[in-house]
Amino acid sequence: MRRFSLGLVVMAIMMIALPLGAQDAISAKAGLVNYFEGTVLMNGEELKYSATRFHQIPNGGILETPANGRAEVLLSPGVMLWLGESSRLELVSDKLDAAQVRLLGGNAVISSTEFPKETSITILVNDDQVRFSNAGVYRLSFSPTKLEVQEGQADVLRAGVETRVKKGRSLMIDQPGSSLARID
Repeated sequence: MRRFSLGLVVMAIMMIALPLGAQDAISAKAGLVNYFEGTVLMNGEELKYSATRFHQIPNGGILETPANGRAEVLLSPGVMLWLGESSRLELVSDKLDAAQVRLLGGNAVISSTEFPKETSITILVNDDQVRFSNAGVYRLSFSPTKLEVQEGQADVLRAGVETRVKKGRSLMIDQPGSSLARID
């Protein structure tokens, strides 16, 4: 009987301890590097993996993924930005309810399953702005500058004109005269 209850105690401790190691990070600021693989640089220094410490991009900080790197950045609760290989971004504002990121090169995917009320995420590309305020899946490329909306909707401000891009549409941002197109 004693061996049986000891086994139950050990199992209970394991059931409690295992999920603790798999907890997601929580941050009071936008720009938390939640996950990365390959080589990822922050302000020119390579990030090192630590099971107990997450990296926070400071305001004005540059996150770069060379040819073999990828990174996942928390912008707001429920809103993630995935930075593809050979990409760069600058964190302009680390406010959770109004995060701003400047895409400096490469590709990014923004995904949110829920979008907290009164929260917006702005991605700056050259002189243009892309604002997200709805749950969805979005792909943004730097060169040529293109937005694809898989789910949700985004507002693009380019040359002083705002264009709403909805689900299943794309927009060539760096071509002011371009119109919405269907995603293939």
